[in-house]
Amino acid sequence: MIKLKNWLKKQKWDSLIISKTSPLSTKIYAHLLKIFTKRKIYFCDGIHDEEEIQRAIDELAGSTIMVSRGTFNIGDKICMKDGNVLIGKGKNTILRMRT
Repeated sequence: MIKLKNWLKKQKWDSLIISKTSPLSTKIYAHLLKIFTKRKIYFCDGIHDEEEIQRAIDELAGSTIMVSRGTFNIGDKICMKDGNVLIGKGKNTILRMRT
């Protein structure tokens, strides 16, 4: 457990945004992060995911935000702040615009 706790603390981002479609392992990982590192975790509902993403950006100005793998349904614009970095998990992170 000590090794896991130390590894979690070494991650290079400040918060994590979890998709409703993220795998269970990602959701468990998020809860461990919250317990061991006190990082902010945002859970999206699969409907208005831009609201949680924007909340993370607004609350954590100048920080790095990891967007988990999964599909995020975006219905409105997302406005970045100076110094914010939004990182996904490559092709496994999908931001889908709702029409």
